[in-house]
Amino acid sequence: RVLHRHPQVAECRIFPAESAPSPLFSSAPQSRFARLARAVVPVRARMQWRMWRPFGLDYHSLCGVLSEFRPDLLVIRMGIQFRYIQRLRARFPLLKICVEYNASFLEGPNQHLWFGHYWRREEARQISFADSVSVVSGQLGDELCAFHPALRSKMVLNPNGVDIDRFHPAEPEERLEARRVLNIPDRAVVFGYIGGM
Repeated sequence: RVLHRHPQVAECRIFPAESAPSPLFSSAPQSRFARLARAVVPVRARMQWRMWRPFGLDYHSLCGVLSEFRPDLLVIRMGIQFRYIQRLRARFPLLKICVEYNASFLEGPNQHLWFGHYWRREEARQISFADSVSVVSGQLGDELCAFHPALRSKMVLNPNGVDIDRFHPAEPEERLEARRVLNIPDRAVVFGYIGGM
C-alpha cells in the first residue's frame, strides 16, 4: 500500500505466489509419477529436493512476469525461493531486488531439514545478491548477519506496524467482560499471540 501512494511509483502490481502455476499451490492434475512420489517420498526429502533444485515452475512464472512487465523493482518475500535471487540477479541485472525477510525458511517445521547449517549459510549468501533486505526486528537482522556480515550495509529495519486507533489496550471494564464471556477467572494470567510459529 505504501508503494501505491509513493509519488515516484507510477504503477505497482502485486503477484501473489498463488497466481504462479507452482506444484505447491496448484490443484491441477499431476502425473502418476508425481502422485506416487508425493505418496512415497517423505516431506523432508521432497523439501530438500526443492532446495537443491529450486528452479521449477514458480521460478519460471516469476521470470515470465518480470520479462513481460519489466518492473524497476522486485520486492520478494523469502521462503523456499531464496535460491532464486542469484539467478534473478544474473538474468535481470538492472532490476532492483528487495528481499522482505521475516524469518528464516529453516525455522519451525523446516528446522530439522538435513544440512541445516549449510542451508542457513546458503540462505544468507543468496540474500546478499539483493540490493536491500528488509527485516522486521534487529534480532532477525543480527541472526542473518551472523551467517553473512556484509548484509548489514543492505539491511533496513522495517518493524511490523499497528494502527493504534484500531488496536489498543482494552479498558478494564472490557477486559472483565471478556473474561466473563470466556469463563476466565479474574486472577488468571492470560497470554495472547497472533502470528505464525
